[in-house]
Amino acid sequence: MMRAKPILILAGLMAGLLSCGKSQPENSGFRIEPSYLSLSMGQIYQLQLKADPAGGMLLAWSSSAPEVVSVDPGGLVKALAAEGSANISVVDINSSRSASCQVNVKTIWAERIDAGGASVKMALGETWQLNPVISPPDVSDKSVSYSSSKESVATVSESGLITAEGTGDAVITLRSGDGRCFATVDVHVDKERIGVSGIDFSFKTEVAKDDVQTATVSYSPAEANQLGFTLDCSDWSVAFLEPVDQTSFRIRALKVGDCEITLTSVNNPQVSRTRSFTVHEGEPAVKFSYSQTNYPMLYHEYNYKMHLHLVAGESITALSASVSNLNSRGLSCASSDESVATVSYNPKTSRFTVTGIGTGETKISVRSVSNPEARDELNVKVWPAPDTYLIWDENGYLNGSGKVNSDKPLKIIYGQPRTLRVSFYQHPASSRPAGKVTIPSELASVLSAETSHFSGNGSQVLIVLTAKSGTETVSGDLTISSITSLGRTPFSFKLPVTISAR
Repeated sequence: MMRAKPILILAGLMAGLLSCGKSQPENSGFRIEPSYLSLSMGQIYQLQLKADPAGGMLLAWSSSAPEVVSVDPGGLVKALAAEGSANISVVDINSSRSASCQVNVKTIWAERIDAGGASVKMALGETWQLNPVISPPDVSDKSVSYSSSKESVATVSESGLITAEGTGDAVITLRSGDGRCFATVDVHVDKERIGVSGIDFSFKTEVAKDDVQTATVSYSPAEANQLGFTLDCSDWSVAFLEPVDQTSFRIRALKVGDCEITLTSVNNPQVSRTRSFTVHEGEPAVKFSYSQTNYPMLYHEYNYKMHLHLVAGESITALSASVSNLNSRGLSCASSDESVATVSYNPKTSRFTVTGIGTGETKISVRSVSNPEARDELNVKVWPAPDTYLIWDENGYLNGSGKVNSDKPLKIIYGQPRTLRVSFYQHPASSRPAGKVTIPSELASVLSAETSHFSGNGSQVLIVLTAKSGTETVSGDLTISSITSLGRTPFSFKLPVTISAR
């Protein structure tokens, strides 16, 4: 019994020390983290107690200066004063273990608010986000409050978003959280400018690869006149976006995948709309393709559909077809009107041959043999044969049938130029044929000719015939030929003329 007394005395001494609030070493298994803390007035912080063992504890938290730093039964501390310090202690009543944390309080007051500008001009319905900066950077209270001098003109939210409610002027006041400084922003709302408060766009959200569509953009309010937008895509490798005008933009599906398309108002950058866009592999497809170099008269219209022009009796082989999402590459082709044009396919060369039969319009189609639903069409226009043309002068058509009547020669008077226009019907407008006039030897000494394109239509040639001075009546046949850059066979016709003094 005598040997146990020193142990009891020592245990009592340790309990007394613990009850004085002195913390155990960190390896004692009972400590507060962190052991040192710096706060500013108004700040709160949750202290963490690390105990091993942790079961069966009855904790009591206390502050040596509760007017400076308070602590609740769960170890949540709050700085109540601007300056000072306190010792936060915790005791496990059951085990007499204790720990403490030193808390210092120091408050850095705000000295200046930069509102980002002294004034702003807004349109009715427009919003504007304030992003103030408080100095110094380490100010204790970084909060800012906002108020408006005239909410019928402009309101401001708790986050600093200004909304133009009506025309006129208002002052927005920004005040630091500690109340030490403030700034103002003058707001002018113009009745002539109606801003954008909302923006949206409509389009097909799921399309097949290679699809092209035009999205429609809408603004609110409907009477907004400050239009315009910027485009962004989360993955430009999936979709390519290009503006068309202020109310639409084009979307091209480039590859299989998902992305997000974001539309932002230029007038009000705080207003935006984001929508998801999905590109899938798509249905089996067959599409005509062609060589623009080999055959310039095959071209795209605005709706991205191809159109082909050719002459009766002419054949072209510039067409081929692309196949996607099909295991079999077998193709078949047909013409909707074989009296106008026929079409055939050579699988060895992968080329189509289109032959003009008679004047008019038709459609040629290509489809997959294994999947007839995969098909494409091409509009074809066949022009008249090369010996058909119209010729007229300032007095109207010469021989309205389109062919020159040799019994009625063209009369030319000495010293009076004669202007003709010739339309070669086998040439579409964009082929721009040239004309050539051959004068026979019996007229070469008295007649000259100049040719040029007629500015109003590329398929017409302007011819000016001028007879030099003379009195003798002479006659002969002029040869008028077409010249084209398309490699087609030129053709010509005879035009009888008579030159006289009257």
